Amino acid sequence: EFRTAEDGAERGILDSAECREKVLARVNRFALQGNIEAQYYLGVVKMYGFEVEEGVEILRKTSKKDHVKSMYALGIAVRDCRRSESNALLASAGSHNYYPALSEILDNSALKQRFKEPNAEQLKEYMMPGSLNRHLKRFFVEDERLKGHVTSHCWNPLCGKWAHKAKRDTGVGVEATATTTIASAVGTATPTTATALTSTNHSAPSTPPSSSSSPPIELPELKVSRMKMCSSCRKAKYCSKTCQVYDWRSGRHKSECVFL
Repeated sequence: EFRTAEDGAERGILDSAECREKVLARVNRFALQGNIEAQYYLGVVKMYGFEVEEGVEILRKTSKKDHVKSMYALGIAVRDCRRSESNALLASAGSHNYYPALSEILDNSALKQRFKEPNAEQLKEYMMPGSLNRHLKRFFVEDERLKGHVTSHCWNPLCGKWAHKAKRDTGVGVEATATTTIASAVGTATPTTATALTSTNHSAPSTPPSSSSSPPIELPELKVSRMKMCSSCRKAKYCSKTCQVYDWRSGRHKSECVFL
């Protein structure tokens, strides 16, 4: 994993104070050499940083390499706009007995029978790396493109995921994330992991002529999934069931929920 001094590393590969461009460039060097943890790191940063399509493509590649964290992260992210793909990814991660994925699939009784009731310390093992959490939060604050946007964030302090709030007049009910190219974000023409991992031609197949006048069915725009709201206070929002359960069992949201 990519660690910083805050994670207890004497000489961390990443510096929490570095700007987004430097972090991406540093991680990118390892990702291009085939380091799957670097590819996962890069995919998540891009997916929650205005490069949704590039981030999704990177995580699709790492998921095919049987990287469980990538399967789960992508399954959660495309839950609203690519339901079939999300279900398949979560099922694949669940086949590795990965608690966060199974918490999205199994009902509470089946989950409890398999894992009992993991405490906060046990659930903490499934949280994203501390450096990734800190970078996502700092990049969000520093990103000029987000000025004036209304967003929602995962209430779990160990998770840095966020999404745009859906517009009420769309009727879609999905929290969107805009996209941009890595060239504009990084400001360099140097080959990147995004281009290296997404070089396959993904052009859409031609649509056969329709015998009816109905327009062809199109997939929804690729967007990061909306947050799920605490049913009690209706204030706290979470990207996943694992984040919600962790925040409750750690005592943090349990102590504040009644006052919100």
